[in-house]
Amino acid sequence: MTSKTNEQFDKLFQYIVDFREENKKEFAKDRKSIDNLTKTIDHLVAMIDRYEIELAARDSKIARLEKYINALADKVGLDLNNIEI
Repeated sequence: MTSKTNEQFDKLFQYIVDFREENKKEFAKDRKSIDNLTKTIDHLVAMIDRYEIELAARDSKIARLEKYINALADKVGLDLNNIEI
């Protein structure tokens, strides 16, 4: 090979090395962004889970209170369907 060919290969090799380094940096940035998004999504899912638990507890409490109201209405002979609100 001639020195010009060697020089061209050296330039090409250096270009490939530089290109790989740039891509590594970009991929690292992308990976960090993806990690941040994943953490945010995990946090939001945890919030939704807690909210759903709170809703289930509230629904249970409301059902229990409705049961008490119906039992009390039956004891005093009150027809809840005739009550206007």
